[in-house]
Amino acid sequence: MSAPCIRCVRCVRCGHVNTIPAANDDATDATATEARIRRDHNLGNRDRVQENIAAEILGVHPDTVRRYRTNDLSHALPWLRIGGRFFWSVRGLAGMLDGKIHP
Repeated sequence: MSAPCIRCVRCVRCGHVNTIPAANDDATDATATEARIRRDHNLGNRDRVQENIAAEILGVHPDTVRRYRTNDLSHALPWLRIGGRFFWSVRGLAGMLDGKIHP
Protein backbone atom coordinates (compact mmCIF):
# COMPACT_ATOMS: atom_id res chain seq x y z
CA MET A 1 0.00 0.00 0.00
CA SER A 2 1.49 3.33 -1.02
CA ALA A 3 1.53 6.40 1.21
CA PRO A 4 -1.12 9.07 0.54
CA CYS A 5 -0.04 12.21 -1.25
CA ILE A 6 0.23 15.56 0.52
CA ARG A 7 -3.38 16.47 -0.38
CA CYS A 8 -4.75 13.20 1.08
CA VAL A 9 -5.26 12.08 4.66
CA ARG A 10 -5.53 8.44 5.72
CA CYS A 11 -7.95 7.66 8.55
CA VAL A 12 -6.09 5.96 11.40
CA ARG A 13 -9.09 3.83 12.32
CA CYS A 14 -10.28 2.46 8.95
CA GLY A 15 -7.47 3.37 6.55
CA HIS A 16 -9.79 5.27 4.17
CA VAL A 17 -8.04 8.02 2.22
CA ASN A 18 -9.80 11.42 2.10
CA THR A 19 -8.65 14.19 -0.20
CA ILE A 20 -8.25 17.67 1.19
CA PRO A 21 -8.75 20.53 -1.26
CA ALA A 22 -5.73 22.76 -1.57
CA ALA A 23 -6.17 26.25 -0.16
CA ASN A 24 -5.94 27.83 -3.58
CA ASP A 25 -8.47 25.57 -5.38
CA ASP A 26 -11.28 28.10 -4.87
CA ALA A 27 -9.03 30.93 -5.98
CA THR A 28 -8.10 29.00 -9.11
CA ASP A 29 -11.79 28.37 -9.92
CA ALA A 30 -12.66 32.03 -9.39
CA THR A 31 -9.71 33.11 -11.49
CA ALA A 32 -10.76 30.75 -14.29
CA THR A 33 -14.35 32.02 -14.18
CA GLU A 34 -13.14 35.60 -14.01
CA ALA A 35 -10.87 35.02 -17.01
CA ARG A 36 -13.76 33.47 -18.94
CA ILE A 37 -15.98 36.47 -18.15
CA ARG A 38 -13.27 38.88 -19.27
CA ARG A 39 -12.71 36.95 -22.51
CA ASP A 40 -16.39 36.38 -23.36
CA HIS A 41 -17.36 40.01 -22.77
CA ASN A 42 -14.17 41.71 -24.05
CA LEU A 43 -13.48 43.39 -20.72
CA GLY A 44 -9.71 43.41 -20.87
CA ASN A 45 -8.34 44.40 -17.46
CA ARG A 46 -11.42 46.27 -16.22
CA ASP A 47 -12.30 45.44 -12.59
CA ARG A 48 -15.89 46.73 -12.79
CA VAL A 49 -18.78 46.56 -15.24
CA GLN A 50 -22.03 48.52 -15.51
CA GLU A 51 -25.34 47.00 -14.41
CA ASN A 52 -26.49 46.05 -17.90
CA ILE A 53 -23.24 44.14 -18.55
CA ALA A 54 -23.46 42.53 -15.09
CA ALA A 55 -26.99 41.35 -15.95
CA GLU A 56 -25.74 39.94 -19.24
CA ILE A 57 -22.91 38.10 -17.48
CA LEU A 58 -25.31 36.61 -14.91
CA GLY A 59 -27.96 35.83 -17.52
CA VAL A 60 -30.68 37.82 -15.76
CA HIS A 61 -32.72 40.93 -16.51
CA PRO A 62 -31.11 44.28 -15.54
CA ASP A 63 -33.99 44.87 -13.09
CA THR A 64 -32.90 41.74 -11.22
CA VAL A 65 -29.39 43.16 -10.82
CA ARG A 66 -30.92 46.40 -9.51
CA ARG A 67 -32.87 44.36 -6.94
CA TYR A 68 -29.61 42.66 -5.90
CA ARG A 69 -28.18 46.12 -5.26
CA THR A 70 -31.14 47.39 -3.25
CA ASN A 71 -31.74 44.19 -1.24
CA ASP A 72 -29.59 42.30 1.23
CA LEU A 73 -27.23 40.95 -1.43
CA SER A 74 -25.48 44.32 -1.67
CA HIS A 75 -23.17 43.39 1.22
CA ALA A 76 -22.14 40.10 -0.42
CA LEU A 77 -21.81 41.41 -3.97
CA PRO A 78 -20.24 44.87 -3.75
CA TRP A 79 -21.18 47.63 -6.14
CA LEU A 80 -19.89 51.14 -6.66
CA ARG A 81 -21.74 54.29 -7.67
CA ILE A 82 -19.90 56.76 -9.89
CA GLY A 83 -22.05 59.70 -10.87
CA GLY A 84 -25.43 58.25 -11.75
CA ARG A 85 -24.06 54.87 -12.85
CA PHE A 86 -23.65 51.70 -10.83
CA PHE A 87 -20.74 49.32 -11.35
CA TRP A 88 -20.26 45.73 -10.22
CA SER A 89 -17.05 43.86 -9.43
CA VAL A 90 -16.03 41.28 -12.03
CA ARG A 91 -14.56 39.14 -9.24
CA GLY A 92 -17.87 39.30 -7.35
CA LEU A 93 -19.80 38.29 -10.45
CA ALA A 94 -17.42 35.36 -10.95
CA GLY A 95 -18.07 34.31 -7.35
CA MET A 96 -21.79 34.48 -7.94
CA LEU A 97 -21.49 32.32 -11.06
CA ASP A 98 -19.39 29.80 -9.11
CA GLY A 99 -22.17 29.57 -6.51
CA LYS A 100 -20.18 31.14 -3.68
CA ILE A 101 -22.58 34.09 -3.47
CA HIS A 102 -26.32 33.39 -3.49
CA PRO A 103 -29.00 35.96 -4.32
